[in-house]
Amino acid sequence: MTNVGLDLNNDHMTKDSSYDHSLDFISNHDIKLTIREKGKKDIKDTINVGNEKVLFRDLKPEVANKIKDEIDKLSGYNSDNMDQLEKLSFGFIDLNKAYSRQKQTLIGQFNLIFGNTVADHSAAVETLLRLFRDAENVLNQGGVVQLMDPSKRVHSNAINHAIAIITNEQKAYQLWRSQADEIAKKIGITLAERSRFELEFKNSFDLFKDTKQAEHQKILKFVVDNKSVFNNHTSEVECIEDLYSQFTGKHNTQLTSATIKATLFAAYIEVRETL
Repeated sequence: MTNVGLDLNNDHMTKDSSYDHSLDFISNHDIKLTIREKGKKDIKDTINVGNEKVLFRDLKPEVANKIKDEIDKLSGYNSDNMDQLEKLSFGFIDLNKAYSRQKQTLIGQFNLIFGNTVADHSAAVETLLRLFRDAENVLNQGGVVQLMDPSKRVHSNAINHAIAIITNEQKAYQLWRSQADEIAKKIGITLAERSRFELEFKNSFDLFKDTKQAEHQKILKFVVDNKSVFNNHTSEVECIEDLYSQFTGKHNTQLTSATIKATLFAAYIEVRETL
C-alpha cells in the first residue's frame, strides 16, 4: 500500500499544490494487529464494529513501530515509504461475508433510498455493480496504478445515467400499467403484443445512449424537437398518440411498427423528465 502511495505521487498527471491522498485498508473481517512475545502480555489493536476506523498514527506505539520495522525491511529502508504510512488507515465495514448476503444488503439499502421509484431493486443493484466490475477487472498496466487511466474509473455521469435509466423505466412501467388499455387502444397495441411492447420500451432507454442505434436516436430527437406538443395536451395518453401520429406521418424508419410505438413511448418518458 505504501508503494501505491509512492506511485500516486510519481504519477505524471499534473497535480495541484494541495494534492494529497489517503491509503485505506478496509475489510469486513475484524482486523487484529497483535504483538506476541514469549512471557509477555499480548499488545494488540483491533478494528471492528465498535471501532470502525483507526488511523495508523493512532495505533498503539508498539504496534505502529512493529509495522514500521517490517515496512522498512520490505522497502529496502526507503524513507519515502515511511512517509506514506502517515496516510494509512484501517477500516472495518459491517458487511456479510457471503456474496449473496452482501448483495441482499445492497438491495435492501437501495430499497430504503429509492423505494417505489424503482420497480426491480435487485436488477438495479446488478446494473450498478456491473459498472464497477468492468473497471475492477481491468489490470493496472505494468502493475502500476495511474490516476488518469480511464479504464479504471467509474465517472459520476455513468452512475447518473444508470440511475436515470432505472428510474425512467419505473416511470414508464407505472404509466403503462395504470393506463395500458387506453394507451394500447390509442396507438394500436394488440393483446398479443403487450409483453413485447414492455420489453421494447425497457430496452429503448439503453439504446438511446448508443450512438450506433440511428433509428432509436431519430425517434428520441423527434420527441425532443417536438416537445412543444406537451403543451397542447392535459392527457399523457393523448400526447403520446399525437407524437406517434406525427412521427409516422413525417418519417420512414426501418423499425417495425411495434418497436416504433415502444420507442416513442420510452422517448416520451425520457423527454418528459427533462421539462
